[in-house]
Amino acid sequence: MAISEPATLSPVEWVALGIVGREAAKVRDKIEPCSRKAVDILLRIRGTVSVGADSEATTWQKPSAEELLGWILKYLRTRAPESLDDAIVSDAKANDGTLPEVEEGYVDSAKSIIKQLSQKRTSPRRGSTRGSFEVGIVEMERLSQPASAAVQKFTRAIVLADPEDAEAKA
Repeated sequence: MAISEPATLSPVEWVALGIVGREAAKVRDKIEPCSRKAVDILLRIRGTVSVGADSEATTWQKPSAEELLGWILKYLRTRAPESLDDAIVSDAKANDGTLPEVEEGYVDSAKSIIKQLSQKRTSPRRGSTRGSFEVGIVEMERLSQPASAAVQKFTRAIVLADPEDAEAKA
């Protein structure tokens, strides 16, 4: 019988499990969609976990297209915004749903505006996790009765429930 008191994994054990999970995700396509399969395996994961140094990531955030176009329309003010909506949409429809090419210079000007309005953002980046593991399957049916009982007695149980299972039981 599994230990009844709440069991937990250490942070390094959770990370190891996650790394093994990333490898397992690579074979996901071999399971047919909309299926539900029963699983009862006992794994032993043995190896090392490496955690890289934390760092900072720098990215450039462009202005929102909606806000930028709004400012451009405000500066143009040659037509009412509603008539511009109609003109742009009808031009796109007449061009198979895409905007027609604009005259030379406008694209360069747009790129320049976007570049000048883009803001540099720095955010923390957690160090990557890597591992080198041997994953073994314990074949419970091949163990002697006393060995099988000992494994079951000292198994730490952690319940990871699928939210859909909880909804189905409610």
